[in-house]
Amino acid sequence: MINLVNNLLNICVENKLITDIDKIYIRNRILALYKINEFERLNLEFENLNLYETLEQLCNIAIEKQIITDTIQDRDIFSSTIMNEFLDKPSIINDKFYGLLNENSPQTATEWFYHQSKCCNYIKVDRIAKNKEYTTYSPYGDLKVTINLSKPEKDPKQIALEKLAPPTSYPSCLLCVENEGYQGTVKLPDRANHRVIRMELNNKPWCMQYSPYLYYNEHCIILSESHEPMQITKETFSTLLDFVTTLPHYFAGSNADL
Repeated sequence: MINLVNNLLNICVENKLITDIDKIYIRNRILALYKINEFERLNLEFENLNLYETLEQLCNIAIEKQIITDTIQDRDIFSSTIMNEFLDKPSIINDKFYGLLNENSPQTATEWFYHQSKCCNYIKVDRIAKNKEYTTYSPYGDLKVTINLSKPEKDPKQIALEKLAPPTSYPSCLLCVENEGYQGTVKLPDRANHRVIRMELNNKPWCMQYSPYLYYNEHCIILSESHEPMQITKETFSTLLDFVTTLPHYFAGSNADL
């Protein structure tokens, strides 16, 4: 197991999620997740595994130790819990984002946040790669058609567990800011490694996050801090214009109130 954990630590150092100084601390925090007091030193080589393969192997060990069950949901929750150890708290994330925005450029800030969201496995890069894409010419420009294969299909075991699970009212919806850091349940997705950027748009508190299952490059979502019906009004246009003023290299639109 120590080989797997060390491999994950090295990957995250390479991806600039952490530095070498953080390794001992995070290694011990991962150890605590497995409820063991010392690493089982096995002579196994995992240096060639990528981030997603490493997390899969770590989940396999958690299943063997009966810490989690062998379902997609439990695997995702456990993986996100591990990767959350490599992330700063939301306040620090926001300070870094706005530091880059003010001292460098808006594009530098979003590139950093996008890179982090991929490297911590919040954006499911390995699953998105399964999507099929086709491009064809049209009189109005190239038309891209995507067959979405990234979101995992629920197995019968998970469907049965969802039916037995009690109803929940928190988070209020899948796009609410309340999802930031949420562990996840059999009904709700894992969000322990999820962070959002706070923004003041049109004199109201809003947030920006990336979609975990991107439909296009740097696919982000603008969400209100308050849970309220999505309606298009004059205020909507002011909000959208404020967003592209803050991040002028992005394009914003609204699919609300359809």
